Amino acid sequence: MYASILWVVLLLAANAFFVAAEFALVKARGLRIAALAEKGDLRARLTVQILTHLEAYLAACQLGITMASLGLGWVGEPAVAALLEPLFHAIGLSDAVLHTVSFVAGFLIFSSLHIVVGEQVPKTLAIRKPEPVSLWTAYPLQAFFLLFYPLNWLLNRAARGMLTMLGVGETGHVEVFTGAELKNLIGASHQHGSLRKQTHDMLGGILDLAEVEVEEIMTHRKNMATLDADMPFTELVETVRHSPHTRFPLWRGNPDTIIGVLHAKDVLGRALGSDEAPSGEDIAEVAAPPWFIPETTSLQHQLLAFRQRREHLAIVVDEYGDIQGLVTLEDILEEIVG
Repeated sequence: MYASILWVVLLLAANAFFVAAEFALVKARGLRIAALAEKGDLRARLTVQILTHLEAYLAACQLGITMASLGLGWVGEPAVAALLEPLFHAIGLSDAVLHTVSFVAGFLIFSSLHIVVGEQVPKTLAIRKPEPVSLWTAYPLQAFFLLFYPLNWLLNRAARGMLTMLGVGETGHVEVFTGAELKNLIGASHQHGSLRKQTHDMLGGILDLAEVEVEEIMTHRKNMATLDADMPFTELVETVRHSPHTRFPLWRGNPDTIIGVLHAKDVLGRALGSDEAPSGEDIAEVAAPPWFIPETTSLQHQLLAFRQRREHLAIVVDEYGDIQGLVTLEDILEEIVG
């Protein structure tokens, strides 16, 4: 009797172990485990190896769960029924119904115990703390995997063969998320206190770059700080000196006729390096060629374009080529950081 109870406890523990190991490996984040492995954690190194061959180790977990469950079914229910028989006999049940009632009661009690202790508790624990559980189970799982390697290999190959017949190919344990899924992860991390609001907003801003167009953040043409190429040079210098901007669209004749982009350092350099005031033609010569972009350009595309061209300002035009405003690299960065 006591031997049977001991077997029940051991098999329940084994079942709980393999359930916890299975769910922890599926739920664990490989990047966190890899970071621990780089710091020299031996359990983390083994866990990285396990995650690399995840399907084989999940098959080992299933083998362990099956063996433990079969053992529990063989030993557990009769043991619980045997414990209950004296109790039912004491309350006056006849021998005709005693064994049936004991078996049914034993089945119900043992099944509940199996579900709660052997399944639900370890499963919930593994889902809530996947990395610690996967580290804790790494060495015992590796030992079981090696001990039953031939049988595990056979079962794993059989499963792969059936998946191949269904048109499902092999795949590595790589976590791939869509932009929407990443936003949900970032939002959940912020909600539960893992991310500060500033970091949450910044990451969200980066993910939104592909969905936002330059016309939504540009400086409207009415608010653009521009320079007339034909204005007196002294007036032009004073305008640049007192402006918070460093780059100015340069126009001639009409504010919609942009002929270049003038940098403040070029204007001030001319003012300090020459005794004679340069003419409008001279100022136009030091201006960079204007860069016109469609108003429908996404911020993601424009950010990459700024980086490739090593420029900081672009003139935004509509489908007819009419100037709508301007956008700068700083505008996009501000959209990211808030």
